[in-house]
Amino acid sequence: VIERLPTNVPVLSYDKSGHGLSGPGAASIEDFAADLASLMDALDMGNALVCGVSVGGMIAQALADIRPNRPQ
Repeated sequence: VIERLPTNVPVLSYDKSGHGLSGPGAASIEDFAADLASLMDALDMGNALVCGVSVGGMIAQALADIRPNRPQ
């Protein structure tokens, strides 16, 4: 999907902590959502469309739950 987006659309694609090339970290969907919120805050990504498939979709839903007032 990312490859089909226009080249001027900023994209954040990351390894969940404890997966891929990242070190040990999160243990629950809520932990992953908190990690994502912190990363987006650090990158000043206030207005973002967050989407995911499978576990990524669960993380996106948890992000909406823990940060309902986050700019969308």
